[in-house]
Amino acid sequence: MTGADEARLLAAAKQGEEAAFVELTSPHRRALHVHCYRLLGSLHDADDALQETLLGAWRGLPDFQPRAPVRSWLYRIATNASLRMIERRREGSATTVTHLQPYPDDLFNDSPSADLGP
Repeated sequence: MTGADEARLLAAAKQGEEAAFVELTSPHRRALHVHCYRLLGSLHDADDALQETLLGAWRGLPDFQPRAPVRSWLYRIATNASLRMIERRREGSATTVTHLQPYPDDLFNDSPSADLGP
């Protein structure tokens, strides 16, 4: 996606166009999921964190200032969502992950490894 495409989609999404938001975030979803999984060690928790990330991005979209790429903004939201989940575990409101669950290989096959993020 070019910078012009991202700017166009961002403007449309800020106007409330859900389809534009989906198109804007879709290229990043798999990488965000893997990022959350790496932080949380649980596929189920990564699913929840990704949903929280997308919901947070949708809600925060009107205030987003594109000083950085949308991808960086989404990673910040995903990191914060994951860290909040880890904190809730410490407080005893969720089960502590005692081992790393394997990430399904078939989820890696649909995206290039370069898109998996940091």
